[in-house]
Amino acid sequence: MNYKTSILARMLYLLSVMLLLLLILVSTYNSTSSPDLPNIQLQYKPVSITGNTYYLITQDGTLLVWGENINDFDSLGKEFVINGSITAKPIASDVTAVFSGRFDLLALNRSGELLGWYRFAYSKALGKYQDIKQANIPRILLNDVVSADIGLSHYLAIRSDGFLYGGGDNKYSQLGTATADEWVDTPVQIFDAQVLSAATDGLNGNYCVFLDHSLVFWGISSQNGITYSEPIPIADHIIRVFPGNLALSEENTLYQIRYHSDFSKFTLEKILDDVKWASDCVAIKNDGSLWAWGNDQPIANDDYTSDEFLYAIKQSIPSKILDSALYSARGLFYTFIVQPDGTVLQLPNYEIMKQEQKNSSWITYPYVIPFHVLQPY
Repeated sequence: MNYKTSILARMLYLLSVMLLLLLILVSTYNSTSSPDLPNIQLQYKPVSITGNTYYLITQDGTLLVWGENINDFDSLGKEFVINGSITAKPIASDVTAVFSGRFDLLALNRSGELLGWYRFAYSKALGKYQDIKQANIPRILLNDVVSADIGLSHYLAIRSDGFLYGGGDNKYSQLGTATADEWVDTPVQIFDAQVLSAATDGLNGNYCVFLDHSLVFWGISSQNGITYSEPIPIADHIIRVFPGNLALSEENTLYQIRYHSDFSKFTLEKILDDVKWASDCVAIKNDGSLWAWGNDQPIANDDYTSDEFLYAIKQSIPSKILDSALYSARGLFYTFIVQPDGTVLQLPNYEIMKQEQKNSSWITYPYVIPFHVLQPY
């Protein structure tokens, strides 16, 4: 081997060593400073109910509203009549999820835009300083969003990078220590750490699950009235949290989040095994069956006066409602259940069924909503 060949061989060797070191450094950086997030798709939430106002996403992604507060929204197109008596109004397009709060409405579209409507003087989360003349026109709150939820006076949103944002009222530290302002118009990042899942408690408190599967709470607890500006730990080995103070474990066991009787700590109370989704008092198992529990559960059969059913209601024992379902949304009086073929059933909640039975005014249930909703993707 001549001198020039030897020099070239050494240079190639040194170059290969440098490339190998560079690859090791890049791999180490990625694994320590930017942990891999699960493949989070846009949230699927095709129906929602607040009081006597109903929201539904059709097969083509059109968001419809009908019921009590229809005039709170500008129509995207022509209004039309459902079943000869109910007027529905299209208010957004290309939508994948809808979140109706007591005073405000959020929707997530396929572009990752989180849209918000506020309802005039009643608005809490979105409209404190807004011009009421523009109230029924949606505004973009945040981009690159994959999941969201809304409370009484604030909202949460997870972006595709896994970081949690929030906006609206912060009187009870709903936005943690991200800001000292009592009301936030532009969403702020709440934690430095990434999250897997987040949900409000429906009022002024929040839950989230971090990447290490730890579950925390912050805001004001509806169970004990204590305000927590910093997140307090509740449990480990949790992969998801749902509206209605519900948490799902790594073993797919669903738990109710409760506050201990002596107000010293949060505790988890087991509800149901083999669960893939839940909200409020309804859960869907991995086999697709829909289960419910408690006084506000939907009624799908004729045995709601039997001693066995009344005992289950009193003891809050989960019971199977339907053999198959994709999604469910519970309102004050009725529950919507999305079936695998995209049709939507309207079922009365137990308390309203008792009232309708007493007044001899109930209709035949389940009642089928005349739309096919957006399918999962």
